[in-house]
Amino acid sequence: MVCRALLPHGGGMTTQTTTSSTVPTAPAPAPRRLYRSNDRLLGGVAAGLADYAKVDVAVARLAFVAVAFSAVWGPLLSNIACNIIPPPPGPMPPAPMAPP
Repeated sequence: MVCRALLPHGGGMTTQTTTSSTVPTAPAPAPRRLYRSNDRLLGGVAAGLADYAKVDVAVARLAFVAVAFSAVWGPLLSNIACNIIPPPPGPMPPAPMAPP
């Protein structure tokens, strides 16, 4: 037989309550959205995909041209993407003036 005086807390069952400290966290970042880019040559689709994928615009444009010329569906898919992907929010920058 075990003497209750030798056990911690009198030998009875104890429940411990712990208080968890809440650490303030930073707000969740806004989800990335796919938009056509204002840095455009034709429709801004390749530059928008480059911005979304965080790659160089030149690499995205070269890949875009390679797909467009290697497949029959390339120009059609480019046109569809230009119509489906929305322009960026906010005012559009003014169009560059053509030289006289």
